[in-house]
Amino acid sequence: MKIYFSSNSFGLTGANVNLFEAEGGGAGDWLVSALRRIGHSVDVSEQPGPRSRYDFFTQFSSKCNLRSLKTPVIPVICWEWPIVDHRRFLSLRHHSDGFLGISNFVRNAYVKAGYPEKFSGVCPLGVEPEVFKPNLPKFNLSTDRSFKFFSFCHDQSEILLSAFIEEFDRSDNVCLVMKERRNHPFFQNAVSLSKELLKAKKDPPEILFCDKNLSNNQLAQLYCSVDCVVAKSLRSTGWGLMLTEAMACKTPIVTVNYSGYSDFVNPDNAFLVNYKLVEADHLPGKFKEPPYWAEPDNAHLKNLLRYIVNNPEEREKKAGRAYEDVLNKFTWEISARKMIESVEQILESIPIQPLRIARRYIL
Repeated sequence: MKIYFSSNSFGLTGANVNLFEAEGGGAGDWLVSALRRIGHSVDVSEQPGPRSRYDFFTQFSSKCNLRSLKTPVIPVICWEWPIVDHRRFLSLRHHSDGFLGISNFVRNAYVKAGYPEKFSGVCPLGVEPEVFKPNLPKFNLSTDRSFKFFSFCHDQSEILLSAFIEEFDRSDNVCLVMKERRNHPFFQNAVSLSKELLKAKKDPPEILFCDKNLSNNQLAQLYCSVDCVVAKSLRSTGWGLMLTEAMACKTPIVTVNYSGYSDFVNPDNAFLVNYKLVEADHLPGKFKEPPYWAEPDNAHLKNLLRYIVNNPEEREKKAGRAYEDVLNKFTWEISARKMIESVEQILESIPIQPLRIARRYIL
């Protein structure tokens, strides 16, 4: 196979398949390198991706002139909810012959929406073990606290911020480090919320915000400089790349065993927060039925954070298992091989003259 990549998107193209990634950001760069290492030719294009996530595939088809291609088109899809927005599903349906979800959770969401399972597969995200690895030089953090939690800012940061501030105070030798670009809305919202919550508590704990743009090497150093990484979304996600990268650095992680996380976390390699499924509110998009997400148990999350601080042997045990799991199952080379395998399985199901064959089975 020959691989085609465009900015913020990637694809396999040639005599038998065209594969385009819908979303993925910098993950595509890692996958390009991995595909080349295992012997696949890669062409890179600067074709910009479309802006709308709901009519994404229609716009992408137009920009990349997919209708002119005479071989199957198979997008790689990111999505964070168990139910697919109807506009997005229709857009995919009319512009593809199969698809790969970045996790079983994503794949199942589209199959549940009506996409034929035999035209679907999984292309998991991975880690680069030469970059994300244990015992790297420490990243300079402006805190003297001995225990440091870390997470990225997110539109759901209130879950972690509230639990951390409620559980700890200034007498605890702990700090929460949160990262995002300064001009990002998630960063601004997290800073504003933390100020409000800290102001309401007597002797509040320390929270440190990092707004630096970090290289992958610096990010790996940051993972090695903190004592525990908490998922930025404790409700639902398509994969959770920050967690697998932290696992590769032998840093223990906190998350829920739900959504894309379930492909790589378990009670042996992660600290898991109890949750219940509740109807999600304020989600953009149009859904045929109410979407649900995980609602973490706040009391359990607070107790778990305290437990993690006080139990270094348990942290080391879980981090060691997580490190082994990532190296054995989720490097980028392993992900690249799984992607090729999934594509080949889909191709076996597609008729000789595809040209958006999959949509005929959906209609």
